[in-house]
Amino acid sequence: MAICKFTFKSEGSYLKKISSVKISGVPTTATFTLSASSTPALTPATTASTINISADGMDNAVYVALFPGETTPTFTLTAGESTYEGTLTASTLKAGKFYNGVVVEATKTGDAPAADYVEVCGTKWAKGNLWYDPVNGGDEGFQENWRIAPNQWEWIGYDKEVIGTLDGYKGSYIDNRGERIRDFFQYGALSITEIQSHQFSFSDDISGKFFTYTLNTSNRITNLTEVPREYAMFGDIVADVSNGKYRLPSILDIDRLYFSANFQIGYYVSPSGKKVGGVLFTSPQGERIIDKTNLVEFTSDDLERGLFLPCANSASAANKYNGWVLTVPSAMSENSDYIGGYIKYCGGYYSLDYYLEYYKGKVQLNYAWPTRYSAASDIYYKIRPVLNE
Repeated sequence: MAICKFTFKSEGSYLKKISSVKISGVPTTATFTLSASSTPALTPATTASTINISADGMDNAVYVALFPGETTPTFTLTAGESTYEGTLTASTLKAGKFYNGVVVEATKTGDAPAADYVEVCGTKWAKGNLWYDPVNGGDEGFQENWRIAPNQWEWIGYDKEVIGTLDGYKGSYIDNRGERIRDFFQYGALSITEIQSHQFSFSDDISGKFFTYTLNTSNRITNLTEVPREYAMFGDIVADVSNGKYRLPSILDIDRLYFSANFQIGYYVSPSGKKVGGVLFTSPQGERIIDKTNLVEFTSDDLERGLFLPCANSASAANKYNGWVLTVPSAMSENSDYIGGYIKYCGGYYSLDYYLEYYKGKVQLNYAWPTRYSAASDIYYKIRPVLNE
């Protein structure tokens, strides 16, 4: 194989923030011939094919291994907010050689469509939490009244003067027009109604899955059986209402955030001037950065390059917990109780084994319910969907 480092220029300037490259006109398979009477030979296929490359943080170059021989590849790429095309002049690549800094002249062909996700450490996250919103209707491809929040920072109730009052038990807000809108849900519920008083006694990652269940003598949900959606009583509400475009985060998805991603505590200033607090997760470009104490004001550009999870309230049958909207630009108090839990994975009776929480000035990944909670069935949490690929 020959290893090539490709960079791209357009109108005299090198392209940066490259997010995807398609290489056409190159062989992607070969035949390796072994013979006792001759030297082993590698013969690339004569039919040209396509290589698709996408990477979080590819920046200004792409490295690719190509079969040796004569080649005239064509490149289609996205850099920043634009798309480009370019063709490399005919070249003969030699096996075992590294071609450093091959420059491809590219011509702008248009504006790149805005991605409907942000990618962090290999997971593509929606640009907003899941909402049930009969006021403004649903997104294209979703079931009626279901949508992704308009912005990463936006949660129902961050601006109480506009949105109305919290109904803690139902896990929703009554807006000033009398409509019930909702952005936090129970684990495993497939509708906006709660799973009543049933508690959990299983440990299953339900991302992208649907189940039936039985109740044991203690009235707990048990004996999950995976079934097609039309027969389900329990499962992934995101996959359901988005018709499979998105899903709940899996164990791996949130582990990637907590154990691999950079995270920075801070706030975003909304158009109405509210300082919406939360955490920004980004992919490391070198040494991992973790900052749980220094408050940073995030820009719109910051939110385009990372996952912002606002500290967006939680509720139970007995309690209502505050989300984090700052009145002064200072860090959260060690004694303040700001909750922003996100559903991930449930396992066992009275336990939510993995979920993110912002609590008393710290970002933490909990492996069990905090002691102030009673039972899993009473708790309502936010959901940030993941693109289902």
